[in-house]
Amino acid sequence: MSNFLFNTIPIIVITGVNCVVYLLTWKRIRDQAREVKQTMGIENCRLRTSSRAARNMSMFVAAFFAQWSGVAVHAVWGLVTPHIHMVLYFLIVFFANIGGLLNLIVFLIIRKSQPPRRARTTA
Repeated sequence: MSNFLFNTIPIIVITGVNCVVYLLTWKRIRDQAREVKQTMGIENCRLRTSSRAARNMSMFVAAFFAQWSGVAVHAVWGLVTPHIHMVLYFLIVFFANIGGLLNLIVFLIIRKSQPPRRARTTA
């Protein structure tokens, strides 16, 4: 019962809320980009910035889901049967520990795609 209260319910709620919030944010960015495209033309810099922000956000969300997918599967599996296979525990450990590496990869991709900053000169 404690596994259900402290593991299953929070993981399902957190994953569901993340999905809803991500979809709402993505829809808002897409709608605003479409509106800007209609009013300002396709050359607008804000349109590219919105698309880049949506892409960056989706990479972090994908990394989050990859990191927590093992725990989410464990939580749902625990609802079906109390017997948890040992392979599932290995997947939980693997995916939970790979989260930092995935965040590093996403950070490096974002950093690489940004234009280089000009050095400031002080007079």
